[in-house]
Amino acid sequence: MSVKHIGDLKKTECYGCSACVYSCPFGAITMERDSEGFRYPVVDEEKCTGCGKCRKICPSICPKDMSNAPEPESYAVWADDKLRMDSTSGGAFTLIARNILAQGGVVCGVVMDEKFHIFHTIATNEKEIEPMRRSKYVESDLGDMFPRIKELLEKGTKVLFTGTPCQVAGLKAYLGNKREGLIAVDLMCHGGTSPKVFERYLDETFGRENVKRFYFRTKYYGYNGTTCAVVLKDGQTYMGSGELDPFVKGSYRSLFLRKSCEDCKFASMPRQGDITIGDCWGIAKYKAELSDGRGTSLILVNNEKGRKIVEEISANTQVFEKVPLEAVTWKNRFKEHMQAHSQRDRFFEMLDYTSMHKAVKYCMENRYDVGVLGVWFGCNYGSIATYYGLMKQLQGLGLSVLMIDKPGFVGSDRELAEENHSRVFANTHFHVASAIN
Repeated sequence: MSVKHIGDLKKTECYGCSACVYSCPFGAITMERDSEGFRYPVVDEEKCTGCGKCRKICPSICPKDMSNAPEPESYAVWADDKLRMDSTSGGAFTLIARNILAQGGVVCGVVMDEKFHIFHTIATNEKEIEPMRRSKYVESDLGDMFPRIKELLEKGTKVLFTGTPCQVAGLKAYLGNKREGLIAVDLMCHGGTSPKVFERYLDETFGRENVKRFYFRTKYYGYNGTTCAVVLKDGQTYMGSGELDPFVKGSYRSLFLRKSCEDCKFASMPRQGDITIGDCWGIAKYKAELSDGRGTSLILVNNEKGRKIVEEISANTQVFEKVPLEAVTWKNRFKEHMQAHSQRDRFFEMLDYTSMHKAVKYCMENRYDVGVLGVWFGCNYGSIATYYGLMKQLQGLGLSVLMIDKPGFVGSDRELAEENHSRVFANTHFHVASAIN
């Protein structure tokens, strides 16, 4: 019997951190996008020797690092007003990044290129960290960052890595005990959004070639989390609200969520980074003066290494105030279980035969184009195959299909039993609803 490798992980278990890729001594693992656009490890069986190293280093399989503070100190932070307006929240990332650069280090963060691909890269100066500002609510491509960071650390270069908690966990697992010089900052994230969905949104809504800049959040209408901004090359600006824009609406309702984000072991305390940063939502309920509409950052100090950095940046802040942890953990912001939208799987299915806009609308409103009423539930293979073929033909026309189940047409209760092969097939491949008599 062959030894299990990382390819045996379920999609609900894999966070896409890429630690396994660069830990494999035989180069047998690559990260590839699946049909939903998320990256997963793919194992070349001919190169794999079954050594099991990929599973030993996987943060999803290994126990969570519990060494950081279970109840970290928390701070509300403002940078200067100009920096805050150029940032998603209060400018904490830039303050930390500048500190590391001043010490001769480098910064590894997320940027978006002119084709709107989102990926991690390394900055060595102030100009290069500018594109790393502002949140990018799409799963980033880590590329070869882990081995590059390892090489820099081995040379004695201090490295600031910013990423989601699972990415930080993956980097730490990859480096093992060789982390001297690493400052890890994890972000309070809302789960990973598919790059495929983001690209489809841009192409269908504006044409990617017509877009000059995209901001996942803007402060044009004040400091809030539900408005995006798109600057077109012809000079026009589009503002997308959480009520009308399909990408914003779907993102904030977890319609595009990576499967493993529904059960994230790294979202809760203790956090994985030396420092955690994010929006200080709800701080006005604790102290109104800490929320002026320009953005307030939350900083969590998770260990002594993080404390040293935070103390160093405090002199460069406009506001730096310790706040109670309970004031910033309202609504279970650090819960492990996220609730994906009930029609999340249907949305990705619809992307294969219709537009992203229509898929969002129909899934949000639970709408269908065609209702099929017949004997598709019959306990014979001919019935199943016929109706499956009909459904696929209708989907080929860009139509969303609902199979209507009407027990009055069923010859016996046997055909309603969930264990019947017809029911198993229907529950796997069809969208089924009971008719109203």
